[in-house]
Amino acid sequence: MSIIGKLLKYGVTFDSIECSRQALPVLDFVRWRKPRWVTRAKSKEFVLSKRHEYNTEETEWLRRTENHYRTQMKAIWQLIKLVPDQSLPNDLKKKADKEKIAKASWKEMEERMKDWNEQVAMIREAEQSKMNQQRQNKLLGWLNQKQLISEQFSEETLKRLQREKEAGFITPENVEQKLMESLETTADYEFALDKEGVRVINFDESTEKKQG
Repeated sequence: MSIIGKLLKYGVTFDSIECSRQALPVLDFVRWRKPRWVTRAKSKEFVLSKRHEYNTEETEWLRRTENHYRTQMKAIWQLIKLVPDQSLPNDLKKKADKEKIAKASWKEMEERMKDWNEQVAMIREAEQSKMNQQRQNKLLGWLNQKQLISEQFSEETLKRLQREKEAGFITPENVEQKLMESLETTADYEFALDKEGVRVINFDESTEKKQG
């Protein structure tokens, strides 16, 4: 459905709106086209279109004119090939000069590129040596830090072992001795602790001592 059809469907008339190109720029008449996937109508399935008729005299004149044009153009090209070109030596000289200039410019460009590559190589080597030195310093610092950490860890380990040995901890060296001592001695846990942290085994005796 076109735009005007939609306007008329919803009750919009041309009297209620201003029909001008500035007011309604969307009112363009578009020819409806059938979609490509829609088949041909049954009423036009066997209809043959009228064959176009050509003017025989005009066709013969066009063919004759085209043949004359081709013949003349072929003759002109053959004449150009046969007649020697007088400007050929000058063209060769100009071409040689151009080649000489091109070779000179190419050689100059090669020299400039060589100098530039040497400068870039020097800068690259300096940067690479600087980066290698920084990496080496960083590695040495990391190794020194690791060595200090290992030394501190070994000192702390020795101190811890010494404390364990002084406190009487069970170690693989004294495990048998600790087992024999635990079997020979009996532990009595029937005691209490007072405020000072002293063991109180007999509560009645301790109270009598405090009262006396």
